[in-house]
Amino acid sequence: MAHVSFSEITERITGLQSTQPLVLVAIDGPAGSGKTTFAQAIADSLRATGFPISVVKTDLFVRPVSERWTGSSVDMPIGYDLDWERLRDQVIIPPREGSHARAQLYDWVSDELGPWQVIKPVGVTIIDGVFSLRNELASHYDLRIWLECPHKKRLKRLSSRGDTPQHELDWWLPIERRYVKCHNPAARADFIINAATLTESLLPEALIQIVRLAPDSHN
Repeated sequence: MAHVSFSEITERITGLQSTQPLVLVAIDGPAGSGKTTFAQAIADSLRATGFPISVVKTDLFVRPVSERWTGSSVDMPIGYDLDWERLRDQVIIPPREGSHARAQLYDWVSDELGPWQVIKPVGVTIIDGVFSLRNELASHYDLRIWLECPHKKRLKRLSSRGDTPQHELDWWLPIERRYVKCHNPAARADFIINAATLTESLLPEALIQIVRLAPDSHN
C-alpha cells in the first residue's frame, strides 16, 4: 500500500480553497472506522492556519423518531432514517449558490429539530458521516474521503465507546452493508484510507496508509 502524509491531505484542501471561496469535503465510512476522529484532525489542522472551518455531522440530520422507518430494515430505502435531502438542501446547495447555509440539527435528547444555525459560504465545510457519499450527494463535493477498516476492529472500537447497544448495531450494520454494496461510495473517493492504522493524534508528518487513490473522474 502507498502512503501520503497527513499534511498532503490538508494541503490538497488548502490548495482548493485558494481558488474558490468554499471547499466542501466529505468523509465517509462505516461505523467505527474513525470518521469523526479524522474529520476533527483535519479541522484542527486547518484552523491552526487560520482557515474558517465548519464540521457538519450527518447523524444530526436523522429524522425524528415519529418519521423513521418502522418496517423491516431489508425493505427500508437505503439510509432512509437519515434525511439526506435536508442535508443537501440546507447545507450543501446554498453555499454553492453563494448563500449562507441554514440548518436545523437533530437533538438526540429531545428528539426534535433544534434552532436554525447559520454556516457562512466561505472556508471549508466538512460533512462527516456515513451516507455522505451516497449517489445523490457525491458529485457536490470538492474532495471525497472514504475510510476502510476491518469489521472486527470496528466492532472493538464501537464496543469500547460504549454508546451503542448491541441490538442497535444488529439493526444498523446490515443497513451500512447495503449502502456500500448499492452506492459503492469508495468508487467516488479521492482518497481511500486504511483507517485501521489511524491514531487519535495526527501530526502533519504522520503517514496515512492509502488503500488506493481513486481515478480523478467523479464529475
